[in-house]
Amino acid sequence: LLEEFDVDKYERSLREEGREEGIKQGQTQGVDKMARLNRILMQSDQLADLERASTDEEYREKLFREFDL
Repeated sequence: LLEEFDVDKYERSLREEGREEGIKQGQTQGVDKMARLNRILMQSDQLADLERASTDEEYREKLFREFDL
């Protein structure tokens, strides 16, 4: 027998899947961005900046803007 199709439940499920996928993409992009910053700072021997960026979010964001990441 066919069960009654719950449109609201289906739409909630789709939204939840979309949110989860968006979160995963955001995390991946954040990791990639941080990896690029790390590479730039290591190649230019800016290890003090690298260390500070690892713990100081505001400074890290400043460096992202500075290096157009």
